[in-house]
Parts: sequence; structure tokens; C-alpha cells
Amino acid sequence: IKSEVAATRTMASKTKDDVKSRAKVKLEQDLYIDNLTRQATRLEDEIAATESQLAAQKEQSADADEMIRETSAAIDKLASEQKRLVQQWKSSVVALGRRDQALAVATKALKKIKDSNRELDHEDARLERDVESLRESNKQMELVRNRLDSEIVYTETTIGRVNDNIEVLSERFEALQESLKASV
Repeated sequence: IKSEVAATRTMASKTKDDVKSRAKVKLEQDLYIDNLTRQATRLEDEIAATESQLAAQKEQSADADEMIRETSAAIDKLASEQKRLVQQWKSSVVALGRRDQALAVATKALKKIKDSNRELDHEDARLERDVESLRESNKQMELVRNRLDSEIVYTETTIGRVNDNIEVLSERFEALQESLKASV
């Protein structure tokens, strides 16, 4: 049970560390997404500026078209990266929720184990009291048995003496009866 408690504590500690780590990663991702959003806004501003220059500078339209295509590709790439990061962030949030649930389950199991240990300690103490009581009772019974054994020995000795007296008295009685018959 102690090893299970230690394992449960270790699992709870690791889960807590993992939750902290994921929160740190999420914060870094949020900062990265904010940076990407600022970059996207800046790039969108550049597109607007480039489009206004395009109208004023028709002779540079080929270069401006290339720049617009590159900027659009970068925005698409950023949008794609942003979508991926948002999805990853959502997955992290779900994982954190699962970790919280696992931690709650582990905490509940740990409480049950502690309660069970407490009950076993109480039961152990009760059993120790019962064993001590039975030992005391056994000592008392042994004293009674020893006293009864002594009384049995004494009684057997007394019965032996009484039987000897009866035999002696029976022999005397017979002798007296024969003596009485002989005198009659």
C-alpha cells in the first residue's frame, strides 16, 4: 500500500509538472501567435501601400505584381501556421483538461488509500487490544488450571488415604466380627 501511495504521489507530481510545462508552452504559443498577427497586420498594410503605388506606377507593375504574390503567399503561410498553432493550442487545452481529470482521479484514489490505511490502523489497534485481552485471559485460565491441578493432586492423595483408612478399618471390622462370632 505504501508503494501504491508513493506511486500515486509520483504520478500526481509528474502530472502537476506536465500541467505547468503545458501552460508555459501555451503562453509561448500565445506570444508567437500575437507576433504572427502583428506580422500579418504589417504585411496587410504593406499590401495596401503596394497597391496604391501600383496605380501610380504602372511602369513598375511587373515588379509590384511579384511583390504582391510573394506577400500573399507569406500571408497564406502565416495564416496556415496560425491555424496550425491554434489547433495545437486547442489540443493542449484539451490535454490539460484530461490531465486535470486524471489528477482529480489520482487525488481521489490517494484519499481512498489514506482512508483505508487509517481504517486498517484502527483495526490493527483493536486486534492488538483483543490479543492482549486474550493473553491476559489465558494467564488467568492457566492460573485456574494450575490451582485445579493442585486440588486434583490433593484430592487424589486424600482419596488414597481415605481408601487406605477404609481398608485398614475393613480389616479391623472383619477381625472384630470374627472375634464377636468366636465369643458368641
